[in-house]
Amino acid sequence: MEAADLRAIDDEGRVWTLRGGTLARDGDDHPATLPDEVPCPSRGTYALEFVEGGAAYAVVDGRFYVRSSRSAPFVVTPICTDLAGAPWSTLAPRGWGVIANGLRAVGPGLLLTRARDGAAGWYAVTALDRSITAGVLDEHQSLLSLVNEGHLVLVDQRQTVAGEVLAAHGESFTTLSRSPAGVVAAHDADGGRRVLVTARSLGEPFARIEARRDQSAPTRAVVLVDLARVVAVTDHTVELSLDRGRTFRTVLRLAPSDGGAGSLERPHVGRLRDGRHAVATRNGLAVDRCP
Repeated sequence: MEAADLRAIDDEGRVWTLRGGTLARDGDDHPATLPDEVPCPSRGTYALEFVEGGAAYAVVDGRFYVRSSRSAPFVVTPICTDLAGAPWSTLAPRGWGVIANGLRAVGPGLLLTRARDGAAGWYAVTALDRSITAGVLDEHQSLLSLVNEGHLVLVDQRQTVAGEVLAAHGESFTTLSRSPAGVVAAHDADGGRRVLVTARSLGEPFARIEARRDQSAPTRAVVLVDLARVVAVTDHTVELSLDRGRTFRTVLRLAPSDGGAGSLERPHVGRLRDGRHAVATRNGLAVDRCP
C-alpha cells in the first residue's frame, strides 16, 4: 500500500488510514479532515484505537482526538500527549480520560472529562511521575505504566494500591499494549528469550511468561489477540503464538525489496470484516490466509 503516517483496524473490521491531517476509511470517497488548531510539542507522535461500539481515539502530532460514537466526527481536545501504549480510555459511567504530557514545566497529569464531546470539560486529577514513557489507562482510571527506564508499575484506583507488578521481577520492559483481550508488557532477554507480563484487565492478576523469540530484530510490539493467540512484531518480522505467548513462530519476514525495517513501524493488530486477523502498519497489511 501507499505509505501513510498510521493504519488501524476498527471494531467493524475496516481499515483506517491517517495521512497528514486527513483520516480515511477503506471504501470512503471523502476523507475526514482533522482540525489542528491545538499546537503540541510532540510532532511525530501518532496513535489510533477503536472501541467496541464505535468510540475511538486518535493522536496526531501529539494532539488528542476523540469520537464518542460511530456516527460522530472526531473532535480535537485541549490535550497533548506523547506517551506510548494506550494512555487514554472511556470512563465509567461515561466520559474520557487521558494522560496528558504537553506541559513540560509540571510534567504529565491524568485529565478527565464527563462530557460526551471530548473538546470541553477537562480537569486534572493528579500529577504523575515525569519518567513515564508508556501507559495503559482503563475505564476506572487505573494506570499501568513504564517508569524509571521501563519498570512496570500499577496504580489501581479501585483498590487504592500502587506499586511494581510482582510478576515483572523488577525487570525493565520496552513495550506496553492494550487490546480487547488484555494488556501485555514485554522485553527481549538474553538467550533468545522474550519475557511477557500479561493480565486480562488491570484489576486481575498478572502472569509472567517466558518464550523463545526470533533474535534477528528487537521486539517493537506484543499484542494479545484472544485467550490463546499473541502477535509479536519486530522491525521486519511478525511472529504468532498459539499458546498465549509461550512459543512463537515467524509467520512473516520482510525482504529488503519489501521496504526494509520501516515497513512494520507503528503496528496495529485487529480483525478484518471477513474474520481474518491482520497487522496494519504504515506500509500496508499483513493478513492471515485463513478466514
